[in-house]
Amino acid sequence: MSKKSPKADTDYAAVKSNVDYAERSVAKQREILENLRSTGMPTQDARRTLEQSLELMRRYLRTFKEARGDAPNS
Repeated sequence: MSKKSPKADTDYAAVKSNVDYAERSVAKQREILENLRSTGMPTQDARRTLEQSLELMRRYLRTFKEARGDAPNS
């Protein structure tokens, strides 16, 4: 088993923190979009962009984690 450097742990923690922040922000933005949608505003493009951006961040976190040698779901 390879030993991870403290810097890798710090880098991972920073990436994880950013993704966690994005998760909270997206939840708030979903509420805003729902309010706009309920008033008849078109929100499909905004929602799609929001979800795609979040998925890219999650994918980066998984890739970062795997590059460190962690199991994909740990």
